[in-house]
Amino acid sequence: MDPYVYFENDKLVQPATLKTGKHGLPRGVGGGEEFWRGGKIAKDFKHIEVLPNIVKRAEDYIVEQKNSKKPFFLYLPLPAPHQPWLPTAEFKGKSQAGAYGDFMVQVDSVVGQIVRATEKAGLTKNTLIIFTSDNASHWYQRDIDEHGHRANLNYRGHKGDIYEGGHRVPFIAKWPNKIPSNQVSDELISLTDLMATAAAITNTTLPANAGEDSVNILPVLTQQNANIPPRQTTITHSVDGTFSIRLGAWKLIDAPHSGGFNKGKLSQYTDMPQVQLYNLDSDPSESNNVYDKYPAKVTEMLTLLAKIKQQSS
Repeated sequence: MDPYVYFENDKLVQPATLKTGKHGLPRGVGGGEEFWRGGKIAKDFKHIEVLPNIVKRAEDYIVEQKNSKKPFFLYLPLPAPHQPWLPTAEFKGKSQAGAYGDFMVQVDSVVGQIVRATEKAGLTKNTLIIFTSDNASHWYQRDIDEHGHRANLNYRGHKGDIYEGGHRVPFIAKWPNKIPSNQVSDELISLTDLMATAAAITNTTLPANAGEDSVNILPVLTQQNANIPPRQTTITHSVDGTFSIRLGAWKLIDAPHSGGFNKGKLSQYTDMPQVQLYNLDSDPSESNNVYDKYPAKVTEMLTLLAKIKQQSS
C-alpha cells in the first residue's frame, strides 16, 4: 500500500513526491499477479526491484559485520509473497504454479542468499537465523483447482481465519554452535516468544511491563530441558476478533465460525454449536467438533480464556 517508499531503520530514504495509478486487477476478481493500488510513490521506486534491493542491503549489512566484535541483529521482513507478485526474470515459470508460486521460489532463493552472506562473512557457526511468517497462506480454491497445490497442507482455513490454516506457520531455526541439526520439535510456541528468547540469548532482563506474554524458547531450540514444555497455552484471534485458546493438544474457539474474511452472515450459524473444540493431536484438520463430548474441557478452557482476557484488558 502507498506511500511506496523505502525505510532503513527509522529513516525515510526518499520521499514520495510522485503518484502512480492502480495497476492490474486484485486477486479474487480475475487478477492479482501484478496488481498494486494507486497512490504516492518515491521517484526511484520500482515495485519489481523492491525484493532484490532489500535483500542486497541485507547481504551488505551482514558482510559488514565480518570484522566487528559486537553482536548484530537483522530483521528482514520480506514484501513477498504479498501483492504485487513480481518474480524477476530468472524465477518466472519455475514453480508451475503461476506468479504467486514463482514469487515463493524467489523467497526460497532469498533465504539462501542470506545464509550465504553469513558464510561469506565467516559468521555461520555462531549466527542464529530464524525463518518464519506472520500468518499462514491466503490460498483460494481456484488456486488449488488450477495448480493442485495446497499452501496450507491439510489445515483448515487460511489467512484471517481462527483455524490452523490461518495461524500455523513455518518456524525454522539454524544456529550450528547451539542448535542440533535435523531436529524437529512439536512444542507449542508463539512468535511473541521471540522477545523473551532474544533477551535470554543476550543475557538481558526485560522490564516487568515488556513482553508479558513472551516465553523463552531457547531450551526448545537447543534441546536442553526439551521435556519441559515452554508453554501450555496460546491465545489467537481472527481478523474479526474471534478468539481461540490452546491448552496442550486442545483448541477451543469461542464462535461457531472461522471469524475470517469468508465467514458470511452470522444468521447462518444460529442453529450451530456456539463453541468449537478440537484435539489437534488426533484431528489437526479441525474437522470434528467434539464440544458435546467434553463439556468439562469446554468449561475449563472458556474460564481460562476469560481469565486471560481480563488480565490483559
